[in-house]
Amino acid sequence: MTTESVEAPARTRYVGRSVPTRDADVVVTGELEYLTDMTLPNMLHGKIVRTNVPHGRLLELETEAARRVPGVVAVLTAADVPNNILGAIVPDQPVLVDGLIRQFGDAVALVAGTTVAAAEAGAAAIQMKVETMPAVSDPREALRASAPSLHDGGNLLLELTHERGDVDQALAGAAVVVDRTFLTQVQEHVCLEPGGGVGQYKNGQFTIWAGTQLPGNSQSEVARALMIDPEDVRIISTPIGGSFGSKAEGPFPIFLALLAKATDRPVRIVLTREEVMAVGVKRHPFRVHTRLGLDRDGRIVGLDTDAIVDAGPYAGFSPAVLSIAAEASTGPYSMPNARFRGRAAYTNNSNGGAFRGYGVPQMAFPLESSILEAAERLEMDAAEIKRRNILHPGDPHALYGHTIGPSFRGAETLDAVIDHPWWRDRAAWKEQATGPWERGTGIAAALKGCGYGSAKGDRAGARLQISIDGSITIWAGPNHSGQFIETAYAQVAADALRRPYDEILVVVGDTELVPESGSCAASRSLYMGGGAVLKACEELISRIRAVGLADPIDWNEAGERLGAKGLALVEVYHDAPDVTELGEMHPDDVPRLHPHRVYSSAVHVARVEVNRFTGQVEVRGIACAVDCGIAVNPAGVVGQTEGAILQGIGLALMEDFKLEAGVPQTTSLETYLIPTAGDVPELETIIVEGGEETGPFGAKGIAEVVLVPTAPAITAAIRDAVGVVVDRLPATPETVYRLMEGLKS
Repeated sequence: MTTESVEAPARTRYVGRSVPTRDADVVVTGELEYLTDMTLPNMLHGKIVRTNVPHGRLLELETEAARRVPGVVAVLTAADVPNNILGAIVPDQPVLVDGLIRQFGDAVALVAGTTVAAAEAGAAAIQMKVETMPAVSDPREALRASAPSLHDGGNLLLELTHERGDVDQALAGAAVVVDRTFLTQVQEHVCLEPGGGVGQYKNGQFTIWAGTQLPGNSQSEVARALMIDPEDVRIISTPIGGSFGSKAEGPFPIFLALLAKATDRPVRIVLTREEVMAVGVKRHPFRVHTRLGLDRDGRIVGLDTDAIVDAGPYAGFSPAVLSIAAEASTGPYSMPNARFRGRAAYTNNSNGGAFRGYGVPQMAFPLESSILEAAERLEMDAAEIKRRNILHPGDPHALYGHTIGPSFRGAETLDAVIDHPWWRDRAAWKEQATGPWERGTGIAAALKGCGYGSAKGDRAGARLQISIDGSITIWAGPNHSGQFIETAYAQVAADALRRPYDEILVVVGDTELVPESGSCAASRSLYMGGGAVLKACEELISRIRAVGLADPIDWNEAGERLGAKGLALVEVYHDAPDVTELGEMHPDDVPRLHPHRVYSSAVHVARVEVNRFTGQVEVRGIACAVDCGIAVNPAGVVGQTEGAILQGIGLALMEDFKLEAGVPQTTSLETYLIPTAGDVPELETIIVEGGEETGPFGAKGIAEVVLVPTAPAITAAIRDAVGVVVDRLPATPETVYRLMEGLKS
């Protein structure tokens, strides 16, 4: 982006304003039609047949009875899949199982019927003969040589190690070493819309309407499985009723394509809540052994982190999650010595997948908890230790050594929270506790990279057209997954073109119309997609200048002139910057570690009350300071922050997806607890603006980083209230009570 663009917010009309979300009225009134609401003429209904064991071998699959069920039009098995493989990073998952069963709920067949009832009856008529095998449910056991191998080559999906400095020597000379193991749980996404869609095959072309954060990847997966040209597959992926990572991967678009091709009719599949909870991807559970050393002045001298990650039966996005976790293992802090060892293991548990934060929340919990314990042992204030160690622009990243970019505002976000009255007045608030309730206040900080990271070819595209009447249409990505990113895209375009916001049409989420732009993930939607939109607008202005038009621009004449010259359509791509100053990394390490050039930060202060008799925790308030670059839509920043905090409260206190020997136990919202309206505490968002030169008008992504500090801030507050060390999530009443009573968990 140009320097002029970065400085533009001071004089713009829309960037920096809380513009209402486009189509907000139909969303809040429930009138919006999601992809699962779609109907097409002559449409069939699909059902997925799944296994009911986590590990075994499919010996026989009897489908003839299903084919005879009235109303059943098609029954498909693995033999009907031209290329029975999928996987965005590692192709290790069958579309339909034809041999080894690795997960409870693995898909084995697809049924299409004239009605939902017919499809369900056909699915129920399919008989399976399965040889049950012992489940591999502990990732530590999975890595033993004696464990059954779930894939050729064993159960180690990936090991990632990196060290900077001499950690062992640093810890040996430290004044305080905190040595603990921390556990985080499996978390369910719980999107408003469980998921589904419609597939159609017509004139040799597939059109798949399905909620996906990664339309381009879905297009590629369908093309690979059906052995066709990707250009013969069109993915339309909006509107989506929430995702948080859950709709970034998987075989669902392939299922729709297979059934549509086999029946030559449109087919709709709508997943149930129970189905998604039983078989959908989840947040990876981590076991993290941390050794943190500080000197007597509160300076961090060394950190040794060893993480074991339960990937579940298939790779999915686990390699990316592990690498992002490694980068985040040192948090927003400076230290001369750091080491990370991470291993992702295949198991028969739920498949670990993309989830808001991508492994960073699992790293922040042990690090922040260890800093708090070190502060107590040094008899220092935890916030002061953070202040003494916080990264500043130009500092080397603690693990990789590359230079922290100029837009990082970690110190400013920390100061904003330290100056907040909830932190300043914590002692007085604590003393005002009454009855069985004890009060405590906690603080936690985090950093998160924006975009995929270096050497990943992070690119987003935008296509812009000016019509002869001067109207503007923009097709851009990444698409939205519930946050309606096109609102921010329109704000960027309105200011770049100096056109009324309401006169700019933005289209997202369609592989036929939108240039390939990667996923709605990695805190990159506004940062990358908005950057592409701005670049397209700048190119249009350049073309208008080239045909002799100056301010004030006559947009009708501009459209006519550019149209006559064949210049009315602009297509551009915006590339994320790679790290150039590698520090102590070898260039060959960059594709493996993919460090970020751009980071956002967030710091939370949390107030809680803990019942000393029951262990119940009530969150009374959370203030979040967030480093967002320039806030294109401040209300959108607040909305993202508040939604993330609620997810963080769930992670901290209640959400816990349970499995027993690989079999899900919490398969509905009757048994899986999530925060509801009654759990919402007082929330405050403090926007710390800066300006990222590579982002649109200085903006960068924040949707993930604002979730990261929530859980460690809450557990720090619990510790302040009742003096216990929470070393595993969630901190349920039973867990907190047992800690207070000195009982083993």
